[in-house]
Amino acid sequence: MRFSGVIPGEVTMATVISAYARVDGVRRSSKFLHGLVLKLGLHAPVIVATNLVHLYCMSSCLGLARILFDEMIEKNVVSWNVMLNGYVKGGLVDSARELFEGIPGKDVVSWGTIIDGYVQVGRVREGLALYCDMRHTGLYPNEVMIVDNFSACGQDAKFIEGQQFHALALKIGFKRYDFVQATLVHFYATCREVELACLQFEEGNKDHVACWNALIAGLIRNRMVNDASIYLMRCQNEMFSLGAL
Repeated sequence: MRFSGVIPGEVTMATVISAYARVDGVRRSSKFLHGLVLKLGLHAPVIVATNLVHLYCMSSCLGLARILFDEMIEKNVVSWNVMLNGYVKGGLVDSARELFEGIPGKDVVSWGTIIDGYVQVGRVREGLALYCDMRHTGLYPNEVMIVDNFSACGQDAKFIEGQQFHALALKIGFKRYDFVQATLVHFYATCREVELACLQFEEGNKDHVACWNALIAGLIRNRMVNDASIYLMRCQNEMFSLGAL
């Protein structure tokens, strides 16, 4: 297209930048594409600038990403969340928190990203405290945040808080998702509540291997190897039977 003399518009340029963010060797492409955007005068549209910030984050060039972010003429919540996610993925949770506090109109993605950031670096209590702050704003979690919070409660052995998230998952209707069910089983097993882990498993959908894996691994961690062997044989029989249907 460029050889034919056609000048790309902002949508085309944003699409190209997004495509480069998904391939290897992205670090070398970041500055080239940024230079091209400046040359074409396409740096102002929020979609182009946001995708460039994302590209720099994917290149592990968080300093350059932040400079570009700060220079953006216009920002929307997606722009903020992209920069926030860059810090979280880079393990810079304190920088992420500082940015998070400045986000106008935080959405559930903003909250979920910063909470996940704290969980990933082992600062579980701070993550759970932020979740409580989010609920006070009237926002409800999505299924990904529910899973993250179950994982956090399991890591920190917070059984009561985990049960509260379980009740919320039931209220919102997230329990029907297989990965939420598997996380529930894992949570109860991690808290050494094996009977509850087995109960959640038996009440749920058994045609998803993740749920079987969560229960079997939980039983082994709790040194219930014989029970794990029984469920393993059940898994082989029942999953084979389902596959034959």
